[in-house]
Amino acid sequence: MSKHQVQKSKYLLNPVVDDYNIRDEEFDKRAANMKHISAHFTPTTEWIRKFAWFPIRSDISQKIIWLTHYWKYAIKMDSQGAVPHRANEWTLIYTRQEYITKKLQGEINE
Repeated sequence: MSKHQVQKSKYLLNPVVDDYNIRDEEFDKRAANMKHISAHFTPTTEWIRKFAWFPIRSDISQKIIWLTHYWKYAIKMDSQGAVPHRANEWTLIYTRQEYITKKLQGEINE
């Protein structure tokens, strides 16, 4: 066997990096008391009614929406605590019929 296979890396022996040195009873007690991000922050979503002056495509059915009202579903933070990186929110475009269908199915609670 070569010397490199038997010996641990110096990087892993570093007490800052070595995960086993950090995880002690005190760490376990603190970890047990930690709350999920949803306990501190509720996911924010909102429905915005807009008018399509220019053609826009629905994200659900891929239909063209033009010269009528449509609904924009804006998600600021999802249920896992993830936030959008490229913009302030994730958006989904719904036609009027798709919005009414979701409302009748009880998926929208406003």
